[in-house]
Amino acid sequence: MKKKYIGLIKFMILTLIILIIVIFITRLFNKEHTIKYSVNKYRVKEKFYIANDIHHYDFVISKNKNKYVFYNNNSFGKDKKIIKDIVSKNSGKTTCIMPVYKDNSNGSVLCNYEGRVVTNYYLDDVNKDLYKKIVKEYNKDGYDLTIKKDNNSYKYKKLKIYKNNIKNNETFTLWNYKGLFMINNNKTTYKKLLKNDKYENRLASVVGKYYVFIDTNNMLKGFKLYYYDMEKDKVKEYKDKKKKIDDDIYFCGVYNNELYIYDKHNKKQYRFNPYKGKLKKVGDKVIGFYLVKNNKLENVDYYEFKEIIYFNNINNDKLSKLYDSKNIYLIDNYYYVYSKDGCFYRVNKDNISDGVLLFRLNKASYFMIKDNNIIVSRDDNLYRYNDDIGFVNIIKYNELKYNFENIYDYKK
Repeated sequence: MKKKYIGLIKFMILTLIILIIVIFITRLFNKEHTIKYSVNKYRVKEKFYIANDIHHYDFVISKNKNKYVFYNNNSFGKDKKIIKDIVSKNSGKTTCIMPVYKDNSNGSVLCNYEGRVVTNYYLDDVNKDLYKKIVKEYNKDGYDLTIKKDNNSYKYKKLKIYKNNIKNNETFTLWNYKGLFMINNNKTTYKKLLKNDKYENRLASVVGKYYVFIDTNNMLKGFKLYYYDMEKDKVKEYKDKKKKIDDDIYFCGVYNNELYIYDKHNKKQYRFNPYKGKLKKVGDKVIGFYLVKNNKLENVDYYEFKEIIYFNNINNDKLSKLYDSKNIYLIDNYYYVYSKDGCFYRVNKDNISDGVLLFRLNKASYFMIKDNNIIVSRDDNLYRYNDDIGFVNIIKYNELKYNFENIYDYKK
């Protein structure tokens, strides 16, 4: 009897160990899930997926006919049912909701305002009195949603830098004809990289810790890449000694810290790794070409590839009509749309009719989307938007009025 009891205990322990191992393996290899549940009379559709080694959660929260689409890329260990509470407040016809996650952090606030779902930053911009009423209601529950504009700045040469709108681990780069500004929240440095001014900066890109560019003034002398290590302050060159690469070239994206370069004249593609200082041919009309699209690397044939220069710009008739825009970019599971009336939207691929109006900026000169930041210039100002700090000023620089295309970039 005693032996049977001991045997039963051993069996139970073994079963428990196997169960733990199965759960661990399932979590380890689980790359996505979609579930539905209810919180405070709101319906929640939660989608989890992994893209570029980053955990993403999309939430569609609905009640009656109203839908709010939230995004979160914090790591919750692939857990399910992340939202534990939804705090909603009303003022007149406007309803705002805020999810509270299982780690007790609260998400961003979205509001149904005049028939559109908008961020609290947009609401504060267009109707401050109404937003103050919403803030007052949230204050009663202990949530401070006051938006505090921080204009604390410092000057470096001809730049004015709004330092508190740049995080500790972030660097903004800004090309200045002969060299590069590297802008942090506590200091800015400048590195002279060329003897003569280079006004056109189409062939330049941040690749990991490197700033890679071609001196377009001297392309007829042969292909030469400069790659500047921004951390070690060292400049190196890669020369095409055999002159196999033509001067009619395009940078066509960065993937896994490698830059893809297209030689249009010879119909060949190369991959440059600045960490190794090596250039390798990877594409032609026979084997196809690599396309960095939606943060993914795709192999396509020549006929699909040949006319493409701006790879993330999307032709989508339905989106164009919904948001009155032809400026549409796809990043991971979201379209980013800049409409003709100056509104920037983030639109979930699975819910294109329920885009979120992030902020408004009329007559933007140029913009880019990187690491959940929309970085946009107008006149002599460079701005950024993300869900954590909203729409804020980063840099004021007079030259941005005249030269703005691809002269700024971002890394962290």
